Amino acid sequence: MADSCGTGWGVDQYLPVNILIRKPCKGYYLRWYYNGWHYWFFLPGETNMITEGEEYRTIGTRKITMSSGQVIYTQIQAIRTILLTREVYLLTADGWKNIRVDTGSIITYKNFINGYEVEITTTIGSKEISLDTGFSPVGIVPIVDPTPDPGLCECIIGTQIWACKNYDSNYPGSKIYADNYDNLEIYGRLYTYLQIMSSGFCPPGWHVPTLTEWNTLITFLGGAAIAGSKLKEAGTDHWNTDTTIAPVSCFEALGGGYGNFFSPHLPILYSGLKEIGNFWTVSQIDTYNASYIQMIHNANTAQSLSMSKYDFLSVRLIKDTLAGDFDDWFLPSKDALNAMYTNLYLHGVGDLINDVYWSSSEDNAFRAFSQHFGTGASNNPLKTNTWNIRAARSFIAGVGAFSLRDTGPAGGLIFYIDGAGTTYFEAAPYDQSASQIWSNIINVAVTGTGTAIGTGDANTDLIIAQPGHTDSAAKLCKDLII
Repeated sequence: MADSCGTGWGVDQYLPVNILIRKPCKGYYLRWYYNGWHYWFFLPGETNMITEGEEYRTIGTRKITMSSGQVIYTQIQAIRTILLTREVYLLTADGWKNIRVDTGSIITYKNFINGYEVEITTTIGSKEISLDTGFSPVGIVPIVDPTPDPGLCECIIGTQIWACKNYDSNYPGSKIYADNYDNLEIYGRLYTYLQIMSSGFCPPGWHVPTLTEWNTLITFLGGAAIAGSKLKEAGTDHWNTDTTIAPVSCFEALGGGYGNFFSPHLPILYSGLKEIGNFWTVSQIDTYNASYIQMIHNANTAQSLSMSKYDFLSVRLIKDTLAGDFDDWFLPSKDALNAMYTNLYLHGVGDLINDVYWSSSEDNAFRAFSQHFGTGASNNPLKTNTWNIRAARSFIAGVGAFSLRDTGPAGGLIFYIDGAGTTYFEAAPYDQSASQIWSNIINVAVTGTGTAIGTGDANTDLIIAQPGHTDSAAKLCKDLII
């Protein structure tokens, strides 16, 4: 069985297997993969179908029931899906068995079947059938649960969730670069705009991004002039030149090339492997052209261009839901708290107050560091004192993606940017408490907490890990979800 995104349309490595037919059946229960999900279907036996000139668009078909041998419009769509995959299984007395489906010719153009051009004859059989009914021996209608698709791994960048590889669904009419199957596993498949806009193209929960969604990603990584160096895979295995700078390891855009369509009578012209990565958006330019994002091997850019809707480009899917519920908060260290005071409070932003805030930096077994935002003074009060709490978090983004006091992904303000310009520190948008003790453990040193910016997360974990810990400013931050 296939276990990755898109192999549901069928892959050549899954060869048909004949099952001997004891006698023709009146009907069969089948299942097949479609974009990483199981479906089942009841198909009548010995059925001839001659259409009447309608055009049938391929769609993702779910549960279909039939009470007779008549084949209707919706069912022929499902049958076409079956005919276009070799990964079809029949439910028999011995369980699910791979079967062979023999068909007549199918002529397609622009992902449509023209009714005048197709005559389908389907004859299949099982090893065991009911002698009484002539149907495959199914006592209970099978319920095939959806199978999670491990092929669509996730890459969270800012508030967006992207697929971490190029889409590789064997959608009808899609192409593999140079028709070389060695390129499939690495670069995925190439698609036309008409294909990516078709119903059933994407697995549930995912879609082809808009130009706006791509621009959100590019802006987050520093803009069009630099984002390509963050999004491309590092090294020269799949790019002719390596221009990456602090790449986002989970995205790893590849130079999958593209295919130009000139005429139905001419072969697709492929070019740009390891040189260019072109990724469709669903945003149209006009009747004949649509927007795409291009990255090239010898530049840092990720720019928006336009291409004919009939050409073949790569696709990188994005999830329907945003990354939310930020739960990576910590109690800021002594120096980070001072940066919050200097870069937010003194500028009158961040809703911080003229009072004392705890840091996660310990002074000794009885005292920890705090800072008075009214005076700016750093002190080391007893851990039993109750002061204000403001959580912080850090994240990676491109150089210039944010400036000080910009709103961060979780809705708080950026209060510090590291020297490399890629690690950003964001304050929570509000105080977590106005009267919180540092920790319920007051006579045993935590040992190992730091004061430097960047140590707050580790400090927080050390405080919470102390034997006997039940309550602390650190825990209040660690439990925060925004």
